Amino acid sequence: HHRLTFPTRRFLSRFNIGIFGNMNSGKSTCMNLLVQQNASIVDSKLGTTSDSKICLIEIHGIGPCKIYDTPGINERGELGEKKRQKTLQIAKYCDILLLIKPKLYTMNNSKQVKNTIKVTQYENMIVECAKARKKQIVLIENQFDVLSLKQIPRIHEDEHEIDAETIHRYEMNLNDTSGNAFSFLMSILREVWNELKLKLNPNPLIPLKYLNKFQTVVLVIPMDKETPQCRLLRPQEKVQEYCLEHFTSTFAFRLDIQLLRDPNSSKDVIDTEKNRFLDCIRQCK
Repeated sequence: HHRLTFPTRRFLSRFNIGIFGNMNSGKSTCMNLLVQQNASIVDSKLGTTSDSKICLIEIHGIGPCKIYDTPGINERGELGEKKRQKTLQIAKYCDILLLIKPKLYTMNNSKQVKNTIKVTQYENMIVECAKARKKQIVLIENQFDVLSLKQIPRIHEDEHEIDAETIHRYEMNLNDTSGNAFSFLMSILREVWNELKLKLNPNPLIPLKYLNKFQTVVLVIPMDKETPQCRLLRPQEKVQEYCLEHFTSTFAFRLDIQLLRDPNSSKDVIDTEKNRFLDCIRQCK
């Protein structure tokens, strides 16, 4: 009897989004808005999020994402310091850092354009962490009405002024259940994602002059006994995906590597393999 074996799950490169901020700023509300379910507990009591919460979602236009809801970064005491250090570790491997900051309600979602922004000393830790690692940081000023804003306990912290030009800054009501907040938040993430993509990949993977609906790209893919089963290697997969994104057809060709490397292979055998490759090229013309 042969034992059935199944290939492992294919590799997914996930995009990491972290939600940071002081206690009761609306981080868990932001998490629930992003994933469209009650993934994180929301309560007016300080320190409701005792540890980081992780959700895996797919965002249209971005792809697979891992979302982190972190504890309030300004929690005091020894336990607060431990949580803060863990939160800063999470910040280091996030691609986008959402910094949530409470603000008095002003009716509309908007992008802010002021020159400087005041942040607390702990909020500034997130800003500095993002800058040091050249991460994208998005400041979301979460709108509260007067009564709700007064219910947020005031903790004295030193304030810092940061240059608004260095971050993305938006104002919105994360508690809005009409669907406007969700749409606005998605548009923010896609805008930042597209900007990040250009920074990470300023040059096209393949010269764009070779990519259009009437072109075919031939992928010569070597395989041997070390090749993993049921999937292409990540660079091969990425090139094929890039071509298809640009409406370009792909043709995959496998060379017989072992035959070509064999010193005992005759000239006729090698010529046959060469002609097989040339036939492939002719089919693609």
